Amino acid sequence: VRIVNRGSSPAYDVYLIFLNMPPGVSLEKQIFYIPKIDAGNSILAETNAYGNPNAPYKGALTAVAMISFKDSYGYSRRYNATFLVNVKGRIEFKLLELSVVPTPAYKGARITISGLLLNIGKETAKHVSVYLKECEELRPKHESGQYLGNVDPDAQMPFILEAEVRTDIGSYTLFIEADYMDEYGGIYHQIFEAKFEVGEPPKPPQPSLEEVLYRVAPIAIATAFMIVMGYMILRYVRRMKLRS
Repeated sequence: VRIVNRGSSPAYDVYLIFLNMPPGVSLEKQIFYIPKIDAGNSILAETNAYGNPNAPYKGALTAVAMISFKDSYGYSRRYNATFLVNVKGRIEFKLLELSVVPTPAYKGARITISGLLLNIGKETAKHVSVYLKECEELRPKHESGQYLGNVDPDAQMPFILEAEVRTDIGSYTLFIEADYMDEYGGIYHQIFEAKFEVGEPPKPPQPSLEEVLYRVAPIAIATAFMIVMGYMILRYVRRMKLRS
């Protein structure tokens, strides 16, 4: 708070006392003493302010302060002044039901990461976007980032991200970043971690016995038929030669 002496003479023994703060807001220091403020000069009184994230009130709230001082003649004077305190609601996300498909993944595979983003705060998160951060193990697809829009308190939004695996067998960590704004234009980032496994590439499926028989049986039948027909034709030719 800046205290300005707009008069024509100095103010002595100046006290600034914060009498009434909005609900859920507390100050580290509430009483300030300034020995003298000359005419036309100002003094800046600074302190840390703390807010309860679960307080039901937010926005521009009114606070009351008292200023007391002595004039050049030694008379005490006192004024009450009101000022506005901007109280922001808390925004915080929690990641739910995260899944990585396929599991385990394998080098060169395209994996899908899906989950739910839950706003457990007290204020609407605006222009929320979710991204998969690039790392040595994963290369996000260009379209992997997803815009979710505004997410109200206690609301959840699903998301789907895609990436290509470019590492060998092992256990690794992926990072998901949520970017959002509050209603005052502040920009925030929140990063989540999740584990994923990389294994060997899947082997081509072996055909079952039924499939093998289904493929081989027609060939075997046709071959047997040709052998029998050839044998019968050969016997017929021999008989004809014996008769002649």
